[in-house]
Amino acid sequence: MLGRRKRESEVSRGVRYRRRDAPYIVWEVIAAHAGTDGKPYVVLFNLSDPTWRKTLSLAELESGSQYIRLPRI
Repeated sequence: MLGRRKRESEVSRGVRYRRRDAPYIVWEVIAAHAGTDGKPYVVLFNLSDPTWRKTLSLAELESGSQYIRLPRI
């Protein structure tokens, strides 16, 4: 598409999120990669318990209604 620009809200290492239903649990991006299906994924870890990790599709993280991006401090 003409005029298409890079998204301002690009996800990179260190970006933090929280779930809408669990506002006191903060997740931070530690890695991003392309899955075997060709879609982009991110690996998050819980700031309160770094052993608690999860992988989500970038589409779910950014476009879904479950996670809210936190402003950088």
